[in-house]
Amino acid sequence: MKGKVELPAKIKTGMIRIGAFEIGHYDRKHNRPIWENKGKIVFKGEALIKYGAKIIVGEKGVLEIGDKFRLSSGSYIICYKKVALGSNCRISWDTQIIDTDFHRIFDKSGRTLNPDKDIIIGDNCWIGNRCTINKGSLLKEYTIVASNSLTNKAYDQPHVILAGMPATIIRTGVEWGGDTSEIRN
Repeated sequence: MKGKVELPAKIKTGMIRIGAFEIGHYDRKHNRPIWENKGKIVFKGEALIKYGAKIIVGEKGVLEIGDKFRLSSGSYIICYKKVALGSNCRISWDTQIIDTDFHRIFDKSGRTLNPDKDIIIGDNCWIGNRCTINKGSLLKEYTIVASNSLTNKAYDQPHVILAGMPATIIRTGVEWGGDTSEIRN
C-alpha cells in the first residue's frame, strides 16, 4: 500500500467495508481479496467491497468511488489511468473493469498505439455478472449492463440497457430500483 486513500470530510464507523459479506456460491478458500494501491483511491461516501473482490491501482492511477458503491465477490477493478465510479453503482460478481491493456504496442516510429483510457461510469449504474468494462468506456446515469456483456466505447444515452459483445443499446427509458437508504449486501 504505497498509494494514497482519500476519505470524505465527514466519516462514520462502518462507512467503508472491505472484505465484508460473502456470496453463497463463492468459495472463500479459493477466492481471496486483493488490495494493491500504488496510486490514489478517492472514496466519496459509503462503499461495500465484498470478500473476494480485487482492486489494483497503478502508480499513475486514480480510482474514484462514489457514495453507496457496491463491488461484488470475484470482480476486479484495475486502474492505471483513471476509473470514476458514480454514486449508487452496483457491480455484480466476476466483472472486470480495466483501463489498460498492460502491454504497449508501438508503430514503427515508436508511437504508442494502445494508450490507457479513462473509464467513467455515471450515477445509478448496474453492471451485471461477468461483464467486461474496457478502457474508453463511458456509461451515463441509469445504465444497466446485461450479464456477459462487453463495453469498450462511450455510450451517450442515459437510462439504457446495454447487452452483447460489444454491447449495444437494446432498450431506452429505463431505471432500476437500487435501494440507497443503507449499506446492504
